[in-house]
Amino acid sequence: MSPAQCRAARAWLRWKQPVLAERAGICAETIKRFEQSAHKRAAHDTSVEKIAAAFAAAGVTFIFKDGNALGVQVAPR
Repeated sequence: MSPAQCRAARAWLRWKQPVLAERAGICAETIKRFEQSAHKRAAHDTSVEKIAAAFAAAGVTFIFKDGNALGVQVAPR
């Protein structure tokens, strides 16, 4: 998941950063740093995994092609 995909998924779900942080079990500042960065190294791999798991639980799938982040897909509610 790229920082842009994180922002897009959060926007689609209408989650503010503190909501994602609570669902992922991490600090909201971690979400902020990750989303503002140009690359995913702004957060530890375990934090990114927790963010991705929170999104997966909400029905979000991240789309990649040839290793490049392309977008976000959300299951119908």
